[in-house]
Amino acid sequence: MGFNKKTVEDVEVHGKVVLLRTDYNVPIDAAGRITDAFRVTRSVPTIQYLLSHGAQKVVIVSHLGRPEGRINSRLSLAPVAAVLKNELPSVNVVFANFLPGVMGDGSEFLANMTATPVGSVVMLENLRFNPGEEQNSEEFARSLVQVTGADIFVQDGFAVLHRESATTNAITRLLPSVAGLLVIREVSALQQAIYNPVRPFLSINGGAKISDKIGVLEKLMEVSEGMLIGGAMANTFLQYSGLNVGASKVELGQGATLNAIYAAKTARNVQLLVPKDVAVVREIAPNAKVDIKSVSAVGSHDIIVDIGPRTAELFTSMIHEANTIFWNGTLGITEYAQFSSGSRAVAEAIGYKRNGLTIIGGGDTAGFVRSLMLSNRNLDYSLISTGGGVTLDFIASKPLPGLAGLQDR
Repeated sequence: MGFNKKTVEDVEVHGKVVLLRTDYNVPIDAAGRITDAFRVTRSVPTIQYLLSHGAQKVVIVSHLGRPEGRINSRLSLAPVAAVLKNELPSVNVVFANFLPGVMGDGSEFLANMTATPVGSVVMLENLRFNPGEEQNSEEFARSLVQVTGADIFVQDGFAVLHRESATTNAITRLLPSVAGLLVIREVSALQQAIYNPVRPFLSINGGAKISDKIGVLEKLMEVSEGMLIGGAMANTFLQYSGLNVGASKVELGQGATLNAIYAAKTARNVQLLVPKDVAVVREIAPNAKVDIKSVSAVGSHDIIVDIGPRTAELFTSMIHEANTIFWNGTLGITEYAQFSSGSRAVAEAIGYKRNGLTIIGGGDTAGFVRSLMLSNRNLDYSLISTGGGVTLDFIASKPLPGLAGLQDR
């Protein structure tokens, strides 16, 4: 299964105004500073490609947070534009304090667009300031096309492909629409892992809820030779097996799902590994005393906060044998350093591999791995995804409106 949509490499962009959808939904602190610019930096190759191939102008549209269709200065994209300027020091990057329908009548913006030199990058204000974005309004999409004079639309916001909005769906009915380099890279990697993996395939699953990942777990059970379970999700597996998990977080009502998972395990002879030992505390706090216990020795007041060292060793041994690895969901409460040992061991085991395809599936897992990479430059991964929910939807074969509307090859 290959990438069957047209991309920026399949169309002529020379002399054209390109409307580029990125995902700049980045974390910003109370002082208005971006605390993680990963999604911004990952958009740069597509922008550089368009400019180097003669695009007249690149007009970027994106969103930030949930302003619920109202102007919110705290969710302005101005700080993002400042970061992008640093990433593209030789490019004229302009932030337009404008969005059709909610900010200005467009006349000043049009004048500025005319005056802006060829080869410039122009960023509009937060799309979600206009309710039409989340309503998948064709009228709002048309206003973006008209005010920018766009000739072609490039979808490079991988993390929003599962959203049905004006700039993932409606816009594709108005302009020739193709994929950007980031979307190509992420979709192609997932396609290879799920549909044509180099075996053995190992999936590592953490996080809190089984119910959020039913389709994902079912699909991964179909394609994996090995599956590792950690995080709060593992507590539900352990309790299902008749073990006491004390005061740990457990998701009730998952018996039928777990029955199906274990039936598939038996039918496909999948090696399903849940924790053998765990780190426990009596309270979740920065200075909490951590004990390591066998899963059969967890007390009624214990709270499981991480996998134990024996489990981490078992997990890493399976990682060493795998040729395709997909990891989504941290294995402990990684907001606290003393509860992140298991996730760190797994991240390092994957990051030190120099063979095979290794995918970090976005969200909290990607953030945790990137934080480790800041202090350990020897860690390397085939792909650290910019998407969280969209990655899971892709694996579960759910519709991706932002991909479906792009032109077929």
